[in-house]
Amino acid sequence: MEALEKRYTNYVTNDHRKKYGQFYTIDKIADFMVAWIIENNPLTIYDPAFGMGAFYRSVEKKNFKCDFIASEIDKVSYDFYCKNSNNINLQLTCEDYFSKWDIEKYDAIVCNPPYLKFQNFVNRKIVIDKLSFFISKKISGYINMASAFLLKSIIELKKNGRLAYIMPVEFLNTGYGNTVKEILLKYGSVFNIIKIEDEKKTFEDAVTTVCIIFFEKSTNIDFITFSKISSIENMNIKRYYCINRDAIDFRQKWINFFEKNETVVNKDKLDNKFVPLSQYGKFKRGIATGANEFFTLRKSDIKKIGLSDNEVSYCITKSNQVKTSIFNNKLLKEMSDNDEYIY
Repeated sequence: MEALEKRYTNYVTNDHRKKYGQFYTIDKIADFMVAWIIENNPLTIYDPAFGMGAFYRSVEKKNFKCDFIASEIDKVSYDFYCKNSNNINLQLTCEDYFSKWDIEKYDAIVCNPPYLKFQNFVNRKIVIDKLSFFISKKISGYINMASAFLLKSIIELKKNGRLAYIMPVEFLNTGYGNTVKEILLKYGSVFNIIKIEDEKKTFEDAVTTVCIIFFEKSTNIDFITFSKISSIENMNIKRYYCINRDAIDFRQKWINFFEKNETVVNKDKLDNKFVPLSQYGKFKRGIATGANEFFTLRKSDIKKIGLSDNEVSYCITKSNQVKTSIFNNKLLKEMSDNDEYIY
């Protein structure tokens, strides 16, 4: 973590950073992203989630002349930065990014957006309604804040402008992510999506895998490239797959494109000791309600409620309930006799 970011994280509590979804961009990543967006010599660069100004710092280091405009919603973060940093050539405002809606305003946008799940996305419905209006498409209520940031930035990017975004990679694989991918394809060209393998050196406290998106609001780029950064130290970027933008479907799970060049086992050449998993049984994921205390029961609960055997099923509710490599009916019975939540 860079010096200013380190001082700030020591200054505020973890709960405060968690509230705003704050994870800071290291200089190597910021330099890499800025180098791409300034290739087109933008007159304006906008950062909608300024934080401690990693991207602004990178622009200044490169002595690139432009109007750098930025927003920061967190007053504590804003005040700390203003008191501890140089603000030359910077137009920084303490404001909610979703409070203003401007169409095609910026030549370039670079951002590491807040990482908040939809449950913690305040005013989510208002933002979703606004985004749905501007892109003329209904957006899923499960969209996270980072994806909402990305969609709004695409709207605000000028024609032929460039955008560089750090994103949780999960959007490449989810239902709400289909809309994000569709808009990326509809509004311009995805130059590269780069998955970061070296996660801990990129975001020390993050628990999600991230990628970098390079997007241009034009149709100048015919192919989408999927790459990986295996080492932050030397910024080693390996290209995995390249596909024509007209051949890719936004409904596909784009996460699979990172694996195309990796070894695939030919099932005809497998050792005869291998058997299909189905030989051992059927496996189902739970209904994922988030309310285990309601849906799972102990043997004593079943007796108390008066349920019959055909009204309950066995269910392992936590992975730590299985403590051995081989799990059999004997162990299941012991858990039942110990009155554990396994029904």
